[in-house]
Amino acid sequence: MKSDVSTLHGKKIAVIVTEVDKGNSETAVFTGIARWTGDSLVMMRGDTEPPFDIQPEWYERIKPVKEEVRSILLGAEYTFTLLMGVLPETGDRESFQATGLRWPGSGLGKEESDNSSE
Repeated sequence: MKSDVSTLHGKKIAVIVTEVDKGNSETAVFTGIARWTGDSLVMMRGDTEPPFDIQPEWYERIKPVKEEVRSILLGAEYTFTLLMGVLPETGDRESFQATGLRWPGSGLGKEESDNSSE
């Protein structure tokens, strides 16, 4: 969404996250309410989950959800995708970013996201 992302304020938004680890992948949907703070977009995820900062470089990935798939995306009006992975033991860790998202059903947080998308 290259247009004014402040128009997303108050809308339900979903991030579709694919976790890639050693060639295997799983996908989960995280939702919340978009809040425009005046200079950044944040997905508020309720009282028990930390807010999720939507990075400016991801704004162009945000797309409206088609009515026929809205229920699959938990009622979200807008969505975007990210890839998430485990931090490498060695090498460049600077391209990874902590998300604070907890993988559903695992009891564990998948702590890092690599800013890439399909």
